[in-house]
Parts: sequence; C-alpha cells; structure tokens
Amino acid sequence: MEKRNYKRGLHRVVRGLLAVALVIGMMPAAAFAATTSSASASVKTGLEPTPFPQAKGKLQDTALSSTYSPMASGGDTYSAATITSQAGAALSPNSSLNVITTYGQVSFHKIVLSQAGKLVISNSIPSSTYYNELGLVMWLPKQNYGYMLYEFLELHSPKGFYLPAGTYYLRLEGVSSTTNTVNLKTAFSAATESFPEPILGNNNSITTANTIGWDKTYYGIIGSSGYTSSADKFDCYKFTLSYPTEISVRNTVTASMKGQSFSLRDANNKILAYGNMGTTLKGSLDAGTYYVVFGNSLPDGCAYTIKLTHGPNSKITGGNYWAKLSWTLLSGGYTGYQVWRSPNGSTGWKLIKTVGATTTSYTDSGLNRYNTYYYKVRGVKGTTVSNFSATWYVYWN
Repeated sequence: MEKRNYKRGLHRVVRGLLAVALVIGMMPAAAFAATTSSASASVKTGLEPTPFPQAKGKLQDTALSSTYSPMASGGDTYSAATITSQAGAALSPNSSLNVITTYGQVSFHKIVLSQAGKLVISNSIPSSTYYNELGLVMWLPKQNYGYMLYEFLELHSPKGFYLPAGTYYLRLEGVSSTTNTVNLKTAFSAATESFPEPILGNNNSITTANTIGWDKTYYGIIGSSGYTSSADKFDCYKFTLSYPTEISVRNTVTASMKGQSFSLRDANNKILAYGNMGTTLKGSLDAGTYYVVFGNSLPDGCAYTIKLTHGPNSKITGGNYWAKLSWTLLSGGYTGYQVWRSPNGSTGWKLIKTVGATTTSYTDSGLNRYNTYYYKVRGVKGTTVSNFSATWYVYWN
C-alpha cells in the first residue's frame, strides 16, 4: 500500500513539472527576455539654451529707434550768404593762419576734409583773455546752411575732433575793442572707414545698417557731436548667423571709453547685451539676424574697430552609454579641436579630448544611465582658441 501511494505522488510531481515546462515553452520570447534583463532605453539629445550675458557699462544708445533720422540741431545756424559775406582766408587740414580781429568782427575760415579723421585745432588766444570767440561750424549741403558744432573752443590748448569727410569752418569773432592777432593752426590725421559716411552719416539706424561678415576687422568713426544734438550719433551694423553657436563682438576705441558704448540687438531691435566700447561681448546665439549699434555721447567723437568671430557648427547624436559630437571645421588654421563636457551645462566644464586639425567628431563612451551630459567644442592653435560651439546635451534613461 505504501509503495503504491509513493508511486502516485511521484506521478503527480512529474505531471506538474511537465505542465510548467509546457507553459514556459508557449511564452513569447520577448516576455521571457523581459523577465531576465532591462527593456531597451531611450536617448534624448538637444540644444541647451544659454542666455547672452550682459556686460558692464553705461548704455548710450537707448534712444535709437529702428528708423532714426540724423539731423544736426540745437546749435546756431549760418546761411550760405552769411558765410560768403564774412569769409576769411581758408585753411588746409594741416596749416597755420594769422587773423587780425577787432570788436564785432566775424570771419569764417573754410577747411575741407576729403576723408574722415581727427582734426586738431589750436590757437594763440591766451587763456587769461576773452577778446575772441572761436567755434567749429559744419556745413550741411542738403540743408544749405552751416551748423555750429562746437561753439566755444578752448582758447589756450589744442582741441581734437573726429569728423566725417566734408566742409567745415572755423568761426572767429572779436568780442573786445582791443585789436588782436590770432594764430589758427590745424593738424589732421586720416582715419580708416570701411563704410565711408557723408557728413550726417548714413548708417544711423538698423534699417540702414551696414552688413558685415565674420573674422574681419572693420573700421569706423562716430563724428563729433559738440555740446548739441549729434549729427552722426550712431553707427549700426548687421550680421547673419546661420547656425546656433557662441560669438564674440570685439572692438577697440581710440578715445576715452566713458562716453561710448555698444549694444547687441535682435531683429526686432531688442537689446540683448551691451558694454563700454573697448570691451568684448561674448555669448551664444541662435541662428538669425542681429545688429551691433555703437553710440556716442562725447563731444569729440571717436574712431573704433569691430570684429565678429564665431564657433564651429555642431550637432550631437547619442545611444546607450555613448554620445557623439560632430562639427564642421573652422577657417583660421586651427591645429586641433577641444571637446569639453559638463554635468549641468553651466559649471564644471572639463576638457575631455583634443583631436587633430581635420577631425570632425568625437564619441564619448561609458556614460551612466539617468545622467545628463553637456558638450561643446572649439578650435585651438597654440594659445589661441576659437569661440565655443553651441552647447548640446545627451540624456539616457
């Protein structure tokens, strides 16, 4: 009896094991695999937005509208007939002239500048006397009158002005019954203009901005405004960025920076960043059209340069445990490219690889799941580096 019961129990165990084996054999392969390993992960990649940082400085060009119309105003004006009737001996840009003055006597001394530059005016009037008044007049051909640009020149020391090409007059007036001999002297140094302007300027708004390119130095001047409204108060430049990347707006200025500033604006004339002239604005931008605006509040004007540079055009792809950053080569003879990585896109950037001059991609492997990695690349040539590319991210979950 016990032996029979043992056999029956054994038969039940065998039948149970066969039934389990049959069920398992009928399960789909994917269902079985899911019980033994993780499901396939998904990888997210994208462009990390990075705001353009504001630079320190006092913005002088806030009054600029997209349709600013330059017009000299605020100073005295002189008709063509007045200037002709009171014309004195002319001055060349580099010359000297003695003028005898008496009370009430006015004389206009013509100076023609064939190109833009800095005109320095000096005279022999003693600082302790006020027998004469000396002013600088700008001739406006379209308006057909002379405009007082700077009414009271220093009576004892040289005074310099940055001026567009055009016709000017020194207006000398005797204000004392004493007869005086005044020595007027001019010295001129030409300035380079990549886009020569007429006397009132022609790129004073974003609608008339000059188009500039990359990796080239451009030269310009902002004309003297005297102590009245400026005739050539703004210079505007337009550029197009075809892909998202970091850019730099570099400039130099020949005069004190206290009265000049420049700003970066978008296609809607919105200020994105600004700084004092002589500094550099650096940050990332999306593809689009942008403007650089120079503004001046100094009476003497200034000469300046501007140069735009940008980083590589780049993109990113990713898979399980890896990320691949690709880019296009830059001009400029870079001998290699540096790939940088950060855990958050703003801090903790580390150089992870330097590749050769003709290499256009790098694959970073061994990444951890559920982490986000940020990447960017730049060209390098000795101690010289380019702007960075845009910042890209990879996230694997």
